Amino acid sequence: MAESSPDEEAVYIGDIITMDAAAPAAEALVTHGAWITFVGGRDAALTRASPHATIVELTGEQALLPGFIDGHGHIGLVVLFERSVDLTPKPVGSISSIGDLQAALGAAISEGPPENSWLIGSNYDDALMNEHRHPTRDDLDAVTTECPVTVVHASGHLAVCNSAALATCGISASTPNPEGGVIRRRPESDEPNGVLEEHAWMELAAPFLPRPIPREGIADLGAAQEKYAAQGFTTVQEGFTDSAAMQLLATANEMGKLFVDVVAYPS
Repeated sequence: MAESSPDEEAVYIGDIITMDAAAPAAEALVTHGAWITFVGGRDAALTRASPHATIVELTGEQALLPGFIDGHGHIGLVVLFERSVDLTPKPVGSISSIGDLQAALGAAISEGPPENSWLIGSNYDDALMNEHRHPTRDDLDAVTTECPVTVVHASGHLAVCNSAALATCGISASTPNPEGGVIRRRPESDEPNGVLEEHAWMELAAPFLPRPIPREGIADLGAAQEKYAAQGFTTVQEGFTDSAAMQLLATANEMGKLFVDVVAYPS
């Protein structure tokens, strides 16, 4: 917690809240800074609230639930893609075709050179685009060949690189598929078509992506935590933590910048 427990009020959780329809539901809670100091009936909340406390009444469709626990996630990827081009498909995002994807990337380029020379897009989903296929290096080359471009699938298990990105990563017709990964090829050729599956993406390309400088990393981690917290998650996971992500988490923890619990599994 960013704040210590208020001295003038004991931290008290009132009525037991269950998912049993016959059990009484919480009517209000009292907060003091970052702390919930009371949960229970409305009258009791009014009695217990100090002059500096805030009373939140749970009326209508409002309800109070325990913090959610992320059972499988990668907050490190959320941090890494915080400054990327959002390629989320409709209805959540705006991308419904490869043309939309190209337009979004092109708009980002028109705003200025990509940071650290790479242009990164995230959260595209072939299953929700009109063409029902992954973009290829040719689709991305049509946007630009001047800088490396990679777009990452919504699953995080696959990505697509343009020709400049493939060259930067040293991926060519002579590059064998790594164990647990596939470099998709052009028809009747060994030449990569840009689509990298699983370990071909994670081992051959992902290490080349630029990492934010420490100051930006702390800020992006804060923004990532806000996204989780806004959906009710108080415990989040980094299920494949590389050394850079582990160092960022450790530094943030030392600085008191972690306001959610993070479960990290080192890769």
